[in-house]
Amino acid sequence: MAGRNYYTLAETARVLEVPQRRLLEMLETGELEGEQDPHSSRWKISKQVVDALISAGLSPEGPI
Repeated sequence: MAGRNYYTLAETARVLEVPQRRLLEMLETGELEGEQDPHSSRWKISKQVVDALISAGLSPEGPI
């Protein structure tokens, strides 16, 4: 079975070590790319997007 190619909001918060509220703000302003499921309203954030933030040495709060 192939793994998922996205993180949930809670998983993203854990990986980036930032509050979920901050991630929601970023999603709403377009600072962070993600898709919201139309049925459940849950966010899916691409692992590539999160990994790119980490690789660039960036976090939603500023440089790591």
